[in-house]
Amino acid sequence: MADALGISVTEFLDTMVVRVNGWEMISTPNHRPLCFLDEANRCTVYNERPLACRTYPNWPEIWESDEALKNEVTRCPGLAAAVRQVEALK
Repeated sequence: MADALGISVTEFLDTMVVRVNGWEMISTPNHRPLCFLDEANRCTVYNERPLACRTYPNWPEIWESDEALKNEVTRCPGLAAAVRQVEALK
């Protein structure tokens, strides 16, 4: 992802990564919550995004209940749009 941003790996680690409970995180609710999204909610590192981003929203915890899905929809405009499209087909 450093290449996609035009910065060195060292700079990426120093500016984009925080350690939380032993895990290296590129986004948390308090650290870059919009991650690498631009003003139009497009990913600025799309071709080099991490596996977690590549598999989103196909995470088991999102689909384990209606409540979990509703909670995630409030955080992700893209997922919210997809759910609206599916509901319009019903």
